[in-house]
Amino acid sequence: MSKGVFSFIDTVVPPHGNKKITFHSDNRGCHTSAHFKEQLQKRSMKQSLTPPHTPSRNGTAERMNKTLVNSVRAMMHSSGLPDSLWGYACLHFIKIYNIMPNSNLPDSCSFTTIHVIRPSIKLSKIL
Repeated sequence: MSKGVFSFIDTVVPPHGNKKITFHSDNRGCHTSAHFKEQLQKRSMKQSLTPPHTPSRNGTAERMNKTLVNSVRAMMHSSGLPDSLWGYACLHFIKIYNIMPNSNLPDSCSFTTIHVIRPSIKLSKIL
């Protein structure tokens, strides 16, 4: 699991100079291992953990999970697609979500912040 997390971090997190980035997660075993902590230190990141068995303390991630599930359910229902395409619908929603402006980035979007280019919506279709 941690290999995938750090592959993602190395791909997505831009160089941050002297600023410390915090990795916030639940208190699962894979996030508390010595190897995981060593990998965070290697990337000059600090770790913030929620207490065990308290998803309510991880509100931002839980809210995003709820938004994702509800949005994909709505997309699947309105399109009439089979449940076997759930994963593709999730990826499509995440792509849309990342190119939409949000209150944390008033003049930009997540995609532009990460990739330093404006997103292209040429391949997006509304059916």
